[in-house]
Amino acid sequence: MTEGMEWESPPPASAYDWYEVARTLRANPGQWLKVFDDGPVSVVNAIRQSTVSPLTPLAHGGQAGFEVTTRNNVVGPPRTATLYLRWINEEDEDAT
Repeated sequence: MTEGMEWESPPPASAYDWYEVARTLRANPGQWLKVFDDGPVSVVNAIRQSTVSPLTPLAHGGQAGFEVTTRNNVVGPPRTATLYLRWINEEDEDAT
């Protein structure tokens, strides 16, 4: 009955330490950080939709938050992009 089955723990849910990324961005306001090349667009969408809790996107008219942009978007399959993030806050004059 168990022939051919393997017991093992699943890999970590995320390959990225989003809390560390957020800390790094806040320590360098207004500067763009390239997070990954050819990464999954689903991760980009998760950040934009506020489902990656350490990275709250900059809301329209907001004064502080993370700005998200992509380059080298590949429509598919697989859908990939180069992800850039930066921290913006109201005291940042160089960020605009």
